[in-house]
Amino acid sequence: MTMPAPNDEQDALPAIIEPRYLAPVRRSILIVVGSAFICELKPLGKPQVACDFDRMTVAERTLEAIRYSLAQFEFNLGSNGWLRAWVLSTLRVLLLLVIPICGCLVLIALFVPAAAGLAAIFASLESASKSLFWAVVYLILTGLAVAVLIALAGVLLRLIVARR
Repeated sequence: MTMPAPNDEQDALPAIIEPRYLAPVRRSILIVVGSAFICELKPLGKPQVACDFDRMTVAERTLEAIRYSLAQFEFNLGSNGWLRAWVLSTLRVLLLLVIPICGCLVLIALFVPAAAGLAAIFASLESASKSLFWAVVYLILTGLAVAVLIALAGVLLRLIVARR
């Protein structure tokens, strides 16, 4: 399907918003999201023992017997495939949830110590700035005290000189 060429800017907007152009996009999004949660029910075939069972070693026979028992158990529970579809959809949802959660946990594991380090840096910067603040305050007060002493000394000298 091709989009008609717009004559002017006013015709371009409705042509893009038309539902017939959005339908393939919506359908593809639904297919992607739906494929994560939906599994097809496929009927299971009746399990059979491997044809070369007699020629297998003891370990291979044991594993084949376990495989056959599990396949027979699955077939007895849900021969139409619902059990397999349920397990697959559960695993998909689990992965869909676990992967982002693990990513967030890794980021938290990285950022929490970094934030603690920054907090320690900011605490030491705070104490350094407090020390600097009080040093400046004492410098100003010392300067004022010296200025007052100089002024008093000047006044006393004038009084002494004036009495002579």
